[in-house]
Amino acid sequence: MSDLVARTRAFIREVAIPAEPGWGETLTDAALQGLRAQAKDARVHAPHAPREYGGQGLALPEWSAVFQEAGYSLIGPAALNCMAPDEGNMRLLELVATDDQKERYLRPLVAGGIRSSFAMTEPHPGWAPTRTPSRPAPSGSTAGG
Repeated sequence: MSDLVARTRAFIREVAIPAEPGWGETLTDAALQGLRAQAKDARVHAPHAPREYGGQGLALPEWSAVFQEAGYSLIGPAALNCMAPDEGNMRLLELVATDDQKERYLRPLVAGGIRSSFAMTEPHPGWAPTRTPSRPAPSGSTAGG
């Protein structure tokens, strides 16, 4: 793992930080895809994701040191494809998705070809998610409760 930490540190300092957009500017999709291609070449892309889906295959207890290095740059987590919510959703898919779902969603998510999201509604601030009476709508695309 220390080799991946060192490679991540070098990538962030030598590639990501010099590529950070200026004040008031945004990172373009083309620039992000270029950074991710460089991260793949440097073998630091998707450090948390399973190897069989294109990641580096780190075990959960090893994530922290690599993620800390990625976070040294404002665009580091995005460049390494370990930014929320994708990072957590990759983990969830790894643990509970069927093989078909992993091919359809996890593989392109690890590759950086798609993005994911997380949404939760609450009737009152601080409401406990387990007490939220929402349920999927018949179409499966909206929630109501």
